[in-house]
Formats: sequence, C-alpha cells, structure tokens
Amino acid sequence: MGRHKKTEAGGIRKTNRGKGGAVRRGFDGSNVPSMRKTVSIFQQPVTLVVTTSRDTKKATTEQLKKGISANAAKNAKPYQLFYPKVFENLRASVPIDNFMSVATGNVRCFTEKMELPSKVVSAVPEILNEEGTTASLCAAIHSTLQKPVEGQTLPHDKLIKHPEYLLTLDQPLIEKIEITQQDIYDQEEKVLEKRKILKEAYKRMGI
Repeated sequence: MGRHKKTEAGGIRKTNRGKGGAVRRGFDGSNVPSMRKTVSIFQQPVTLVVTTSRDTKKATTEQLKKGISANAAKNAKPYQLFYPKVFENLRASVPIDNFMSVATGNVRCFTEKMELPSKVVSAVPEILNEEGTTASLCAAIHSTLQKPVEGQTLPHDKLIKHPEYLLTLDQPLIEKIEITQQDIYDQEEKVLEKRKILKEAYKRMGI
C-alpha cells in the first residue's frame, strides 16, 4: 500500500512535533541502578528504576526533632495513673570497698534514697512518697515526648479530691515549678564554683 493522497486523507495537518527544542547532551537521569523490590500493594517483585536526577535534600535538625517527637507522641503508650509507686522505698547501693570485694560477694555499701530537689514538692504526698515522686520527675525529664516539665497545674487541695481524672499524666506528680531570677543566679554561682574546683583538680593532675 502506498501513501494516501492528500484528497483521500482529508488533508494532512502540520504539527510542531517535528520541531525540536534545545539539543540535550549527556545523561540527564539518575546514577542509581535499578533494583528488584517487593512492593506491598502488588505482593510480587518489581523492578524499581529511579528516573529523577534531583537528589533528596537532607532534613534539618529542627525537622528531625519534629519528626522524632511526632512519632514518639504517636507511638507512646499511656502511663498507668500511679505507676511510680513501684519505685517507692527504692535505694541505690554504693560499694565502699574495692572491686575485689564486689567480685567475691563480700560487699560493704551504704544506701542512698532518691530525693527531690529543693523547692520541688510532691503534688499528692498522701498517695505517693518522695522516692516515687522523684521517679516520676526523672521519667518526665528523660521522656521522648520532649515536652516542658512544669508539674501539675492544679493545686494540691483540688488534686487530692479526685486525682483519678484531675492529674495531668504527661507531667510529673509534683506541684507546679516556679523558677525565679534569683534561682538562676544561685545556679550560676554553683556552676562557677564547681568549675573552679575542677580547674584546680586539673592543675594538680598536670593536665
């Protein structure tokens, strides 16, 4: 069969398909090789071919923190109401003798209980003692939810009436913490004092 005549084809329209743009030189695709991968929606292996030439941008530190905190908040299991009660009367044993006595089992040690910092008071002392309250404070400080530690917002006289639904579970079981400017100054003085002691120790050791 030959080519249709113009009259039979009803006229041949010219398009811009034949006009090429700028001449492309070199390889404009990705250097990532194709790979075999099982896609969950197909349940069978397919060949994954990367065609884009744009590299994935690295996430910033703020984006990573937001992603971690969002995933942690989504996957975090809720605490039981008074879970720190299992830490009541918990003591830390510090050995007095050297490591040889620890290896033989004849250990002399002194015990030290967990104590709350100054100006930090338990929100429900009738229910939870100081060791358990300190454990709840430590858990809130080291939590993956990355929320500010403020304590319970309601006063003690209201919390003790109905603690089962008035307590804020993502906060430690302490009264609301109020930090003044004087507290900051006192803490700075303590830090400077400890740094001086550490500097003197370095001088004695010849470091």
